Amino acid sequence: EEQYERVVKLLTNTIEDKILPPLNKLCIVQGVATVLPDEVLIYGSPTSLLEKPVSSYLLQECNHATEGTTRLFALRSLQTLLNRCSSIVEHCDSSSACYAYIDKLSKESLHVTMSTWENPPGRQVASAIPGLFSSLVALIETVYPGDNKAAPGIQKMVGRVLEQPANRKGRYIALETLLPIVGAKTLLESNGDCLIKSLVNGVGDRAHTAGNIATLLGKILAKRKEEMYDE
Repeated sequence: EEQYERVVKLLTNTIEDKILPPLNKLCIVQGVATVLPDEVLIYGSPTSLLEKPVSSYLLQECNHATEGTTRLFALRSLQTLLNRCSSIVEHCDSSSACYAYIDKLSKESLHVTMSTWENPPGRQVASAIPGLFSSLVALIETVYPGDNKAAPGIQKMVGRVLEQPANRKGRYIALETLLPIVGAKTLLESNGDCLIKSLVNGVGDRAHTAGNIATLLGKILAKRKEEMYDE
């Protein structure tokens, strides 16, 4: 409890400091969160360190940081935290407050991930999103073990990704990440007949996304063939 209170005071004072630059604050918050044992990070009632100030501050900076370098570091810090949560949640009871908050964090992180992917503030920031997305998918798989196709977070991801404009490279990277989890049939049914048609057109257009589209199309067809043998 004493360590918990010292850490809360340190992080709160750091975040509220009027002089310290945002990037420096992020470095301190991430550094402290990285070295804390799991039991200290999830300690606290009704609010744990994991929830506030650690993840609340990272999410805030992911959403609102105006400097590209700060936003990039915030996104990478969030990815590190999600990876940590995948490990933590394996040891949490599904009825615990810790488990419930990590589930909530996965939903908030999905909003950050897709919003940034849909409207990237710059190429450098956009380059961090595929890794963050993969970590988020892994966390949701851990939170919803078993039939991940039915996980509400996964279904929401599929919908958000399919809504992205056809000229966005990230759309195809994300679908490729989701394909082994949800399967080709689910992807195709989520978008009617439009997905295959748009992929074929995308390859034919020979735009900068053509290579990613061709790779995804090949994997979807191969996966669907595999599924049909098992049906």
